[in-house]
Amino acid sequence: MGRKYNLNGTTPEEQLAINLIEQQVVDVYRNITRINYDPQANKLKDDFIANVLPGDLKPLSTWLGDKAFVAKSTISYCDFLLFEVLYKISIHAPGSLDPFPNLKKFIERIMSLPQMVEYFKNSTPIPFNGISAQWNPSA
Repeated sequence: MGRKYNLNGTTPEEQLAINLIEQQVVDVYRNITRINYDPQANKLKDDFIANVLPGDLKPLSTWLGDKAFVAKSTISYCDFLLFEVLYKISIHAPGSLDPFPNLKKFIERIMSLPQMVEYFKNSTPIPFNGISAQWNPSA
């Protein structure tokens, strides 16, 4: 889909960066999902937020730096994937993005895209996970 809609970078370097960051984002998402569905989620989430999540977010923050998007100035499918994960984190663990102001600005940047503004204006909050999730906020 990224290639079909020209959301996969324009140079080999951008495409490589997108692929690498995509996998980092998937790892972060997997870590969150593991906690969401764990029967002991309520006991595990505080440690996860304090000790695991910062280590997951730091490489993303470092990579993004002051770039507008994962592929520098060109938006890619990976930006939407990163947005989704960061947005969920901002709801699951309020304040956890505070040490990473560039990640918070990234969320704001994506949310300010006209299509995203329209989507959020017309969407109804729903849980992020299935009904069996133990830690399942909605937005």
